[in-house]
Parts: sequence; C-alpha cells; structure tokens
Amino acid sequence: MMNTKEKNIYNVDNAWKNLHNRFEEDGLLTADNKIKSISFYMIAKIAAIFIVGVLLSYLAYYSISNTSHSGMQLAETFTEKNIKMIELSDGSLVHINKESKLYYPESFGENERIVELEGEAFFDIKKNPQKPFIIKARNKEIKVLGTSFNVNTNFEGEKVEVYVETGKVKFYEPGNTQKELILEPGSVGRIGKKIFDKTLNNNPYYMSWKTKIFDFREGEKLDNVIVAINRSYGVNIVLEDKKMSKKVYSTFHDNDPLNTILETICLTYGLSVEKQDELTLLRAK
Repeated sequence: MMNTKEKNIYNVDNAWKNLHNRFEEDGLLTADNKIKSISFYMIAKIAAIFIVGVLLSYLAYYSISNTSHSGMQLAETFTEKNIKMIELSDGSLVHINKESKLYYPESFGENERIVELEGEAFFDIKKNPQKPFIIKARNKEIKVLGTSFNVNTNFEGEKVEVYVETGKVKFYEPGNTQKELILEPGSVGRIGKKIFDKTLNNNPYYMSWKTKIFDFREGEKLDNVIVAINRSYGVNIVLEDKKMSKKVYSTFHDNDPLNTILETICLTYGLSVEKQDELTLLRAK
C-alpha cells in the first residue's frame, strides 16, 4: 500500500505533468519540448492553475496525514496558566502540562484503554486488571493496570521520560525487546535513540509543575531554585551574577504566582527583574 508521503509525491508529479500537457494543448511547446515565448497574462493564468493544483494536493496530503488520531478527542494546553485536569471515561485523571496535547477516545474499547500524548502529563489511572491502560508517546509505550506516573516527551530527538509515583509501570519500545523497563515508585526511566536507563529520582521538585509546591525551608542553593522554577513555570530565569548561584534560599511556596516568588527572591538578595524577550534576568540593583 502506498504511504501518505508517496501519495503526496505522486500528486505533485501529476501536477507537473498536467502543467506540461497544458503547454502542449495551448501550443506553447516547440518540437523539442522547449517553451515558446508567451505573454505575461498567459504565464500568470497557467501558473495560477498549477498553484491551485499543488495546493489541492497539499490539502489532500494534510488530511490523510492527520487520520492517525481518528475518533480521538483532543485536550490541549498552551501556557502555564492553561494547565488542565481532565477525567477520562473510566474515571482516570490526567493533569496536562503547558504546551501539551492528549488524544483520547470518548469511551474505551473492551480490551484496552489507549491514549496518545505529545508533551507532558501526569496520569492517575483507575485500576482495571482486565483492561490495561496504554499511553503512546512518540514511538514508545507505557503500559499500566492502575497507578500514578508522569510522562514527558519534551526533549530533542525521540527521548521519552517516565517517573512513577505509585504502582508499577512497563515502559518500552514496541517490537524491541532490548528496550523494556519495569519502573517502581520513585524511579525514572528514559528511552531514546542513545539513552536507555532507569534511576531513582533525586529531584524533590520534579512534580512541582503540577503541585506548585516548593519546600526550600531546609535551604536550597539559588541556582537549584531557579532550575526548579524554570521547569515548573515554563520560563527562562537567569542570574546575571553567577556568584549568587551559591546563595542559600530558605522559603516555602505553596501555589504562589511566579511574580510572588520572584519578588521574594529579589527582596531577599537585593535584586531586580529585567525582561529581555523570552529571558528574565535577575540582576543586582
């Protein structure tokens, strides 16, 4: 069977053939297939016909290439403020991080529950041993019966990362028995072209994008604080004076707005906030 890319190429080739045939019909070709001198009006007319043909071919290709999510509903987020939680038909809950997409059916089939993820989301899956829950992410799959875990595809290449909070998760690349991981609570698995590993999570702020809780009361180096905030709020905060990175920050934040956190840091260390396009610079006053 011809794939969508081959169909697209075939359609463009047909468009070129049609253009050539139109030149022949209008007597615009010489015996050796060279184009005769023609008017600007005629060129514009034929070019318009050709462009319309190519656009129609592209639209047909685009329609075909987007059938992979046929029958699926889409939950999409755009910014940190747009983070949302949805409940699936089986009662499972999904928290979708910023700039992410979740494709899911209105109701699941008889034998399995399948969704597709682009970006990052936290899943709290209702247990059902007779109907496994499967998340498709890039060319990887995460299979569970009932547990809670985080899936992140926001990396270059084909890397996917899974962090398990409760229960047990099977994380694998379909058709490749060399790339299968069983993940227990507290573990992080990574599968990509050049990475295949399982480690214990040593980042206490890994899930702060969802909880917005930052417990720095025991003291945390300011550079680690900035890294946690950047990941959780989807921003790019930078300390102008690198010597400040070793300063210890000791405060508790529970669902505070980003501006509140920045104001607290600035008051603590005598800094000011300067916006530079996509970058937020913290500099000495």
